[in-house]
Amino acid sequence: MKDIDIKKEIYALLRSKGCAFEERSGIVFVTTSDGVLWDFTIPTKQKPFLEEGQRVRAKVDVYDLPGTPEPGPIHATPGELGTVVHTEPGFWPTVTFDRTGTSTCVTPEEVEKFDG
Repeated sequence: MKDIDIKKEIYALLRSKGCAFEERSGIVFVTTSDGVLWDFTIPTKQKPFLEEGQRVRAKVDVYDLPGTPEPGPIHATPGELGTVVHTEPGFWPTVTFDRTGTSTCVTPEEVEKFDG
C-alpha cells in the first residue's frame, strides 16, 4: 500500500474546490466559496497533551473558533477551571468548563494543567 501525505491531499482538494483555508495550532479553518466557515483537525499519531480526568485552567478566552470573525460562544475566561472529558491520539482534547458547563476542544495555547 502506498503511503500518502494526507495533509497534502486534503489541501489540494480544498484548493481545487476554491476554498480559502488556514492552519492555526493544528486546526484547519476553511471558508467555502459560498462563505461558510468550517474547522477540523487532521489526525496524527501524536499523543494528546492532556489526560482524561485532568483539571485545567483557561489561559485565554476559550471559544469554539478562536481568531475568526465569528468565534462562537465563549466557554471560559482566563483563570476558569475545567475537566478533560475526552482524548484521542491525533486530536485536541475536549474539556468541559465548570462555570458554563459547556465543552470544546482545546489547544495548548488555551489551557494549562491545574493541580490545585
